[in-house]
Amino acid sequence: MNRKSRVLSTRRQRPLRRDSGTTGVPKRILRRQLTAEQVDEIYASAIDKIRSWIREKVSTLPPGSANRALLEKLQHLRPEKAFDELLSRSYPNPERVGCPPYRILMELGTRTRSLDDPWHEHIAHCHPCSAELRTLVRSYMPPDPS
Repeated sequence: MNRKSRVLSTRRQRPLRRDSGTTGVPKRILRRQLTAEQVDEIYASAIDKIRSWIREKVSTLPPGSANRALLEKLQHLRPEKAFDELLSRSYPNPERVGCPPYRILMELGTRTRSLDDPWHEHIAHCHPCSAELRTLVRSYMPPDPS
């Protein structure tokens, strides 16, 4: 058995830590609050990684292929537009199957629901919901002081 599979099998066998006083509920790991600068750094790093991946992928695709044309188009888009294009192609949901009501999107957009809320998983995999949520967040953000 190689080292990697040993580690994986050990992880599977370890029981989840449970919160004392609760029955069957895994203890949640509290996440620290990020500053706006930290969020911007994470966002910029993610955009750089995506752009790097696109450059690498374009170099491997034959000229004139549809995938190469798409990736070349993505290279020249602003980060928000590129992200929106990728999400719309990866997770289209035109029928809005399983989407939360507007009230929940509003609560997520105004951050009255926690980051642990299960609706975040749906939003991460649904282009219409994520686009609507980004619009809500932008509308509730305080104006830039600069």
